[in-house]
Amino acid sequence: MRPTKLVLVFSIVSLAVSLLGACSSAPPTHYYLLAPTRPEPTVEPTTAASTGLVIGVDPFTVDPPYDRDQLVYRLGADSVEVGFYTYHRWAAPLGDLVAVSMAEGLEGTPGIHRIEPSTSGGDYSAFLRGRVLYLEEIDVPGQQLARLALELRLVDREGKTLWSDQVQGTASGTNETVAGIVEQLYQAFDQALEQARSGLAAADLTQGGS
Repeated sequence: MRPTKLVLVFSIVSLAVSLLGACSSAPPTHYYLLAPTRPEPTVEPTTAASTGLVIGVDPFTVDPPYDRDQLVYRLGADSVEVGFYTYHRWAAPLGDLVAVSMAEGLEGTPGIHRIEPSTSGGDYSAFLRGRVLYLEEIDVPGQQLARLALELRLVDREGKTLWSDQVQGTASGTNETVAGIVEQLYQAFDQALEQARSGLAAADLTQGGS
């Protein structure tokens, strides 16, 4: 016997209610920014103004599989398999977030008068460019490990390299939430920032960007 129109309508309504119930039960999506520690300036503004560079930080390139908004994890330090947190994501493209955080974290570094994310028409004497090699959580027995590595290159307006380095950071702990993992990523990022500050402070930047 063919189903009646009433049965068909009831079936469609039931399916719609089921789908709405499934959607309403999905967990909320959480979005994260990078939050570096901002150091106290180590040079007097008058000195920085007379000798320091004005640096624009370009958006970083990001190696796959980290070039997506979802946070990345691996089960084991030697695992070749990666996973992605479905409901835990970066609030903006990762290359943009790293560039902004680098600009904030490098403020006050000797040899730098001003540093900011690059803007069209900005009058910069040098540019900081970089590449995210990895930024991830690794689950190891009894704890989680957060790690990152960045390639950095400071160039003048003609593209000549003034300074370059690879910086890294790691942080470990026992966390029951992804937010705790993100805090570890902040710690790892701070370590990389400190290496970048030290490297730039040791470089002779006063002769570049003229």
